Amino acid sequence: MRTFSALKGLPVYEKNAAGQIGKVIDLIIANQTIHGLLVDWKGFLRGHQIIPIEAICSIGEDGIILHQAEPCVPFFHRKKDWNTMCHRQCAIKGKPLLKQNGQKMGLVEDVYFEEESGRMLGIIVTDGWFSDITEGQKQIDVTTNLTIGKDALLVE
Repeated sequence: MRTFSALKGLPVYEKNAAGQIGKVIDLIIANQTIHGLLVDWKGFLRGHQIIPIEAICSIGEDGIILHQAEPCVPFFHRKKDWNTMCHRQCAIKGKPLLKQNGQKMGLVEDVYFEEESGRMLGIIVTDGWFSDITEGQKQIDVTTNLTIGKDALLVE
């Protein structure tokens, strides 16, 4: 089980070349699943690339190893339907997490996910720094239905 905050900024290497190809800057999330990593690619005019979760060989404390860099897609080439179904972790951070009855559970701070499948397991929510110090952050299980909207996240 991993959190996005543990991955952010990690270098990404290709298994065969063993050279660093970039650094993780975000997660691509759709339907409660991590579909890939958004990487700031090294090199002139390479920009941001999406690495599919299937292309990842292993995730360690100090870096991420890819089977090969070929399946990566430039971020600006993503399909139009991705714009409506995909969200970025950085874009959902700070959004309110609401229950079905409208009760606010807190603001999204981080995401837990399963490395192998990319399945989201939980969300860490905060009520602010004072509450975090006195009560700690809350971990909310999201193996049930989670709806990620433009303005908020809704959990059953």
